[in-house]
Amino acid sequence: MNKWKVTFTLTALYAFTVFPAYSAAVDPGSERVYEPRIVGGVDAISQDWRFFTQITSRFSNRSFCGASYLGGGYVLTAAHCVDGDLPGDLAVKVGAHQYNGTDGLRANVSQIHIHPQYVRSTLSYDIAVLKLDNDVNAPAVDIATGSLHQYVIEGDDLRVAGVGRLSEGGISPTILQEVTVPLVSDHVCQQSGGSYQNVGIDNFCAGYPQGQKDSCQGDSGGPIIVKHNNQIIQLGIVSWGIGCARPGQYGVYTDIAALREWVDSVIGGQVDTPSLAYDAITNLADFTVGERVSHAFTFKNTGLAQANITRVNILEAGVAEQAVIVSDTCSSASLNQHQSCSVLVEFGAGTPGNAKVTLSLIAHHSQSAIEAVVQASVLSADGSQNGGSYDYAYPEGLGQYGAGTIVLGTDGMRYQCRPYPNSNWCNSGGPYAPGTGWAAGDAWNAL
Repeated sequence: MNKWKVTFTLTALYAFTVFPAYSAAVDPGSERVYEPRIVGGVDAISQDWRFFTQITSRFSNRSFCGASYLGGGYVLTAAHCVDGDLPGDLAVKVGAHQYNGTDGLRANVSQIHIHPQYVRSTLSYDIAVLKLDNDVNAPAVDIATGSLHQYVIEGDDLRVAGVGRLSEGGISPTILQEVTVPLVSDHVCQQSGGSYQNVGIDNFCAGYPQGQKDSCQGDSGGPIIVKHNNQIIQLGIVSWGIGCARPGQYGVYTDIAALREWVDSVIGGQVDTPSLAYDAITNLADFTVGERVSHAFTFKNTGLAQANITRVNILEAGVAEQAVIVSDTCSSASLNQHQSCSVLVEFGAGTPGNAKVTLSLIAHHSQSAIEAVVQASVLSADGSQNGGSYDYAYPEGLGQYGAGTIVLGTDGMRYQCRPYPNSNWCNSGGPYAPGTGWAAGDAWNAL
């Protein structure tokens, strides 16, 4: 099983071994790769995993993370699986056991709630609750409350499931896999060094000292369970690990019992959060070398709570030059519900190509920077453009890409969809987004 293989300061078990189902992650301060997946497992006992849920992009059946259905239209997963995504980007398949299949009950995501203490660089408090656009009628899982050790002690066997990769860097399964791994004490896990030294407050470890069995890329966000008093209880969420099933490198799981109060507050509607509405990507009309163009980024708080914005930055990409902020009502702004602010930017270009300016906004309620992009094609005086032609400006046409399709990425570069079977990932978005996804190289070749 695998989560996307994530390459960031700490791989999330997206797949199950800090390989967040998208790409490979890196231990902070080192160059070790983390990947989440199911390694050394067997076909899952389907009746025990009816609550198992797969997270996909809105227009794909191919999952990039696991999850579990809590009932009432709520899904539990890892924060790193949805960090940076908009609700409109995501869908779920509740009760789906086939990889890239059409089984399960499909629903779109309407809200994303990430734990306020989640830290991307360390994957601490790696938990998120997704609200669906309808109350799916499907079996729900009971989650742990109180303390982990009310249910298990060190050495007890736990079961984890996913559709992540079957080995580090390997292939994905056709059907849900599960593996049994023993609970490892915090003390033993911390002796593995590096990021493992921080395990124990909001997460726990499971696995064998000799490796061989583990979660892997694509398993991130999925459940680890135990049968307690003849009832299945979800104890944790696949978070991160170093590689997959490596000796002495245990899988790390978010401790649900430790964070149960927050989960209940989200489902109970007690969490009022701000929500900034904005256009993530704006395509301007073509302009010629030497001209300057402008664009106003607008942000509106559509949530109930006040949105406090602390900082605004802009970044040039492609052939964009001399980007400046002309006016700014967002920096240090406090927006109540329905209030808006705007940032006016101006930029030009000295050569033909694709010019892009990214506005990065930091708000107290967001665990990561909120980014909005404006881009345009820059033509020479004779109306030509460097870099060649393309079929779509990504994400336009998502769902219609095939082997050989050329897109203009949001980074201003052109990418071509790789031949089959890699072309299967070109329409997946998220971790496979050309130029920006951590697993983009699996789907796209840069031109």
